[in-house]
Amino acid sequence: MYSKTQSAMLFGLDANLISVEVQISKGIPNFIIIGLASKAIVEAKERVSSAMAACEFPIPPKRLLVNLSPADLKKDGPQFDLAIAAGLMHSLGYINSNAEFMVESCFIAELSITGKFKAVRGTLALVSSAVKKGIKQVFTAVEALGELSILCEDKEFTKGTKIYLLEDLQNFKKLFDFLQTDNVSNSEESFKSELINSEYELRNLVMKKAAAENLVSRARKINNPNLAKEQWVCKDDESLGDSFSQRSLSVNFSEVIGQSLAKRAIEIALAGKHHLLMIGPPGCGKSMLAKSILSLLDHLSFKQKLETRMLSDLARISLAAGHESHVPFRSPHSSSTAVSIIGGGVPICPGEVSLAHNGILFLDELAEFDKFTIDQLRTVMDNSKVFLNKGNQKIIFPADFLLVAASNPCPCGYLGDIKRICTCSSVQIQRYHSKISGPILDRIDLCVNMSRLSEAEMRALSETGVQRAVLSPRRANDIQEFSDINIIKTRIKQAKFFSEVYGVNRVLDKASQGLLNAAVMRFDLSSRSHQKIISIARTIANLDESENINEEHVAEALQYRMQKLTT
Repeated sequence: MYSKTQSAMLFGLDANLISVEVQISKGIPNFIIIGLASKAIVEAKERVSSAMAACEFPIPPKRLLVNLSPADLKKDGPQFDLAIAAGLMHSLGYINSNAEFMVESCFIAELSITGKFKAVRGTLALVSSAVKKGIKQVFTAVEALGELSILCEDKEFTKGTKIYLLEDLQNFKKLFDFLQTDNVSNSEESFKSELINSEYELRNLVMKKAAAENLVSRARKINNPNLAKEQWVCKDDESLGDSFSQRSLSVNFSEVIGQSLAKRAIEIALAGKHHLLMIGPPGCGKSMLAKSILSLLDHLSFKQKLETRMLSDLARISLAAGHESHVPFRSPHSSSTAVSIIGGGVPICPGEVSLAHNGILFLDELAEFDKFTIDQLRTVMDNSKVFLNKGNQKIIFPADFLLVAASNPCPCGYLGDIKRICTCSSVQIQRYHSKISGPILDRIDLCVNMSRLSEAEMRALSETGVQRAVLSPRRANDIQEFSDINIIKTRIKQAKFFSEVYGVNRVLDKASQGLLNAAVMRFDLSSRSHQKIISIARTIANLDESENINEEHVAEALQYRMQKLTT
């Protein structure tokens, strides 16, 4: 008795399909798993045996052989439990299905000893990879519906693949019997269409045609977008785990008083995706400005949301449903290790740079981070990817983020302040600055020196706070909707559009070339700085809707690079 099924194993955000071959033969009773299986997979024989026995699918005393192919690839993870159980049930005749159906199916779930299905780490990435590789049926745990609900947003992505979400082996067996009934085969197309469109119709058809009330408990609910959103999406004010709610974290950009130069730098950074460093004394608004960036960003596309959600799932971070469309904003503490920032560990998990993919990585008090950790960002910022090695395997995580960093000018924070005297010695200041190496500074495009607010700006800040307290929440939202923030967002969108049109046009006129060459010679700028100045100038020109890079664009770009040299 032989059966062949499929499962999957993760490599970064991608997954390889693993063939699970099951053979039952006469001989000394034994349960053997081969194919470079890890201890977690070897222990699956006890979980599978107990689960099948608990669900009244006993395994006879025979020789059981499970082969995981390809044999030269080390396997790990509990997601193979369901594939092994499905192969055994098919070989023993507990489920009736042809061999082609089993091979075209992918089974992804862990089994408890009572037969219940459990969602595994990275279920969304595993299912997405199976869909991309042309698998026609995917069977997984109903616990994974919260992660898989994002697939409802794009019908074309799951087109041609049916995703079944089940609770235990008994429902699994009933589902297979239901799919093999004559009623289904006689009207296959119309019946399957009704199953996909409505869970209510699914239950009615089950009761009428198969006479089993609980036949497919929550099966294929993932293919009903309306039902999934109503029943499985949390409210906006809910927050789970380490995720950041955009409502609780974001500060409206128009509410920030003063700091016009820093605001302009943020506008340029968002328009051209230029990394930004803000330097200033405590309380000048660095963190507030960083958080206000979220109010200038639009929601993510389906592809971006899918990548973001897969990375969060791999890191075991539960996001409040409905917040997947928000731009990621990660703000790790300065005591974080290099592994937590870059990624790695056992099992290999994405770090903060990957969790900030398609979003913002905010490093507050940059100089307080470990120097080794800061230096690890160099390769990531150059490649927008993280390359990790696990034995003979290379794992790649995406890390295309916008770095926004903030730092004090000295350990006490008051170097150059007009009202507070700096108490740091020159040695302490030099040691503090040395934590941010030259190569890292060279990769940061924009740098802004900030100062504390003036007395007039402080009074304006107080008046704004009083007005906001008097306004009702609904009236306050109406005012924000028509504030200057929409003008800035429009300018950023236009700049991104012009970058597609004029992005290749980086030719400088004679006056601009002379200004740039003089700055390069005087300040001994690197070739990377030279290219970044031109790139920033191109972004500034896009904001001005200018086809050509003019002298004033280069002058403004130089302003942000020269400030870095005086920090």
